[in-house]
Amino acid sequence: MERISVPFVAGIAASALLSGIDGSHSYSIAISALLSAFIFQIFLSRKGPQHGIGYSLTFFIAGLFCHASAMLTGSLADGAHSFITDLAGSACDRLKSSIERLDLGDSVRNSLIKALLTGDRRDLPDTVSASFRAAGASHILALSGLHIGIIYAILARVLVFMGNSVRAVRMRSVILVLAAAFYTVMTGAGPSIVRAFLFIFLSEVCRNQPGRVHSPSRIFQTALVIQLAFNPAAISSLGFQLSYLAVLGIVLIMPALSGWFPGDGSFDPMKKIWDLCALSISCQCMTAPLIWIRFRTFPRFFLLTNLVAMPLTTMSIASAVFCLATGNHCPEIAMKFCGQCVSVLISFLEILASL
Repeated sequence: MERISVPFVAGIAASALLSGIDGSHSYSIAISALLSAFIFQIFLSRKGPQHGIGYSLTFFIAGLFCHASAMLTGSLADGAHSFITDLAGSACDRLKSSIERLDLGDSVRNSLIKALLTGDRRDLPDTVSASFRAAGASHILALSGLHIGIIYAILARVLVFMGNSVRAVRMRSVILVLAAAFYTVMTGAGPSIVRAFLFIFLSEVCRNQPGRVHSPSRIFQTALVIQLAFNPAAISSLGFQLSYLAVLGIVLIMPALSGWFPGDGSFDPMKKIWDLCALSISCQCMTAPLIWIRFRTFPRFFLLTNLVAMPLTTMSIASAVFCLATGNHCPEIAMKFCGQCVSVLISFLEILASL
């Protein structure tokens, strides 16, 4: 997979840089890529099967053409309407209405839960958004693998009753993938959440193939190629770049950092805390340079933010999902717990932002 993903993504990145912001050079890039591919394949046909640099160059040219042609024709998904997208849109509207009816204590808490579950931040006060940015927690408000991962974990726990037979495991995987796909479409299918869905899909595929090695790096590369093949223009999205860079840090750096605190497999709170620190450091190592280039800033309290804000965010989302699922039968204590989690999260980030 490395022989495909690296040159293919490099070709798309090169085309994005050469095309400029308005894509004015896409036509010439597409024509050049086609002519290069034609000449290159004639040359290879005389030399025999393609290997090494020839193989890589083929996929580099494919990346160039893929991005350039997409800029000329537009994404296949742009403006597309179907029964599924319409159903997902109406489901999202109903979800927002249900969140607004939750008795969490005040409207700010409801607005934050709506932002965390649907990505709609229009009702979130500017002061709260500013606190998230100043504290280095903007990624919490942006729908990503964190949000869909929490919902995926909750649903997986709920479906445990299905058992562990081969048929049950496969049926559970189908339900999880379909639910993740629907949630992805319902929330707008942004680049970062599409990436998270592809990871879930590929992980479930591997889980249902006995003897197949579950390699995070291969899943990363496969998801990257699939997403860019369908939407090459996504490579210009900051959310796409930060999402894949963060996961790259988790894949490449986190295993080494986590190994600094060896565990024996038993529950160890200090090991859990260190793993969360290793996760935060790994992500920052890969995303910090891009954040500095784009915003000329660096989140000073990123470690403290993730150590406290991430668990609070997880509890807020999980308790909100429980409240929404139980509806009118939701225990009052669960509603209060959700409201308090959100309140503590906001207060903590406001304190950090003021430092």
